[in-house]
Amino acid sequence: KINTEDFESAIEQRIKDFALIEQMGQLTDLVTGVRHEINNPNSFIRTNLKNIKTIFEKFAPIIEEHIKNNPNDKIGKMMTYPEALDVINTSLDGMLEASSRIMKVVDNLGVFSSSGKNKELALNSIKDILDDVLKIAEFYVKDVIKIKIKLDPDLPQIYCSFLELQQVFFNFIINSVQSFEEKYKSELDAFSGKKINAVIEINVMKKSANDIFKSEFLQISFVDNANGIKQKDRDKIFSPYYTTRQKGVGLGMGLAYNWGIIKKLGGIISMVTEEKEGTVFVVQLPI
Repeated sequence: KINTEDFESAIEQRIKDFALIEQMGQLTDLVTGVRHEINNPNSFIRTNLKNIKTIFEKFAPIIEEHIKNNPNDKIGKMMTYPEALDVINTSLDGMLEASSRIMKVVDNLGVFSSSGKNKELALNSIKDILDDVLKIAEFYVKDVIKIKIKLDPDLPQIYCSFLELQQVFFNFIINSVQSFEEKYKSELDAFSGKKINAVIEINVMKKSANDIFKSEFLQISFVDNANGIKQKDRDKIFSPYYTTRQKGVGLGMGLAYNWGIIKKLGGIISMVTEEKEGTVFVVQLPI
């Protein structure tokens, strides 16, 4: 457990100075705007593609009749009419599928939108928060990293901000993803598709009172078998703007943000890590 008074004081002051929570609120507003700007043209494209496909399907019998009467006709020098029909159908289906993928990505960005989820403190389900986080995390882990979740049955709700805790969980997952990229960069060139043993386990359980928490509390652990954290970096990872990533990969604010939010909720974060083997972050929150 990282608990030196000087360290906590520095974290709190930096969070206050840079208004981290307010900045996250601005980010959710930005995401809302981005979703709107992407959804509008994508909806236009998707609607017109569907119209073109419908019209083409109505013309297809006429073209097929022409093919029967003129089996040797070609479009230009290379393509027969049947080949052209196949190309058009495949292209239209491919574009519609691509549009659907864009729509899914934009919809998943909604987990960070300011609409629909309360930024204020309220009783929230950890399962609901994790479900939303995993929707957007799919974009980063794809089929390369496996995420395994184990939840105790009948978990109680927790008093928190849905959006803030959502961002905390997302930061832990992205931290693991970036660590996997570092671990396998030489073999995979940022995940080229080769199978690797990359797993993130998320365990949520209700725990009995102890010396720190006078009543029951929730424990959420994020376990990976990624690159681990070097000894020289371990006492700095929660410091704002401290990052071990290469330039352009993160600002070093994710874990500092997590520390601030969890402390605000009366909880603690602890960490166990071994270089080249992996890292465990454990969040404990009062119920």
